[in-house]
Amino acid sequence: MNIFKIPNLKQITYIETETDVDLHINNLKNNLSNINSITFNNLIYLEEIFKSYRHIDKIYYQFDLDCNRTNIKVNNKKINSIEEFEKHIGWLQNIEIVSNQIKNIYEYCVMLTLQSSYYFPLYVIHKLYCDNTENLAVTNSSTNRNIIINTFTEYLQIIIECEFKIINYHTSNIIKKINTTIYIKFKYTVEELKKNFKTIIDIDRVIDKNGLLVWEII
Repeated sequence: MNIFKIPNLKQITYIETETDVDLHINNLKNNLSNINSITFNNLIYLEEIFKSYRHIDKIYYQFDLDCNRTNIKVNNKKINSIEEFEKHIGWLQNIEIVSNQIKNIYEYCVMLTLQSSYYFPLYVIHKLYCDNTENLAVTNSSTNRNIIINTFTEYLQIIIECEFKIINYHTSNIIKKINTTIYIKFKYTVEELKKNFKTIIDIDRVIDKNGLLVWEII
């Protein structure tokens, strides 16, 4: 699934935090179909991921371990090393974010390639399909994870894909396979791209407030 082929969605529920998942759980369960979606607060999503590392140095350390074993594509180019990643989008370091622990858009891109980006969809899938259900659990495979970064004239799109499996952990039978896709957008202007020096902007302007989580039973 890519950004140009988002399916028609009959209903979208807005989720501010993980607590909202619990609040809306009955409504979500009652409206489940083969393709489902919720929108969520990007700022909270990103903040929670950062909290799991606590410092940008730990994010870079994990990125150093994971980069060459993670399926990352930038503008359809497969990335096989940190050097390639920086070569393609290192210029995003010039768009700095004021009053923020993560200093620029590039550092957000690094953070979103890591495993903690998948916790939110895993939580949603667990709550909807396994919670209070005996013997069921959610698993995922590192071979079915994709990080897709596309740069456009005035924004950057990050697509985070993962396949989850609902399994009976007593029998090891697979009950369901579910593809999840997160869409996140960062915004900038043509003028900011043309500058060869650092541009400092407010976090609320650079990060699109709403992200989209879509999941499909396969």
